[in-house]
Amino acid sequence: MISVGLKNAKELSNINDASKLGQLGDGFVQASEKYSDSEYSEPVGLMGKMMTTASKLDKDPDNQELQNELKSAAEQAAKPGVAERADEFGDKCPAFAPSGS
Repeated sequence: MISVGLKNAKELSNINDASKLGQLGDGFVQASEKYSDSEYSEPVGLMGKMMTTASKLDKDPDNQELQNELKSAAEQAAKPGVAERADEFGDKCPAFAPSGS
């Protein structure tokens, strides 16, 4: 996260540069693929996919295919089991802990 200027995940909403968001998303996707045997691989990969898709939409906001891709990834991330694993990952990973924890 440091490579895009973030101290923790709470600062994700501060990213207003589409290329930085895309870089961060690519990193999440790569981590998901590298640790595909992890129970957290799916939610991390979906988060990365949403970030990279959002960065592409920033450049082409009317692209219906990208809009559908983002919606699909968000729906998958919200499914029971996936959302819970994402929350668990956030609890276990210090980079995703709320500020001041």
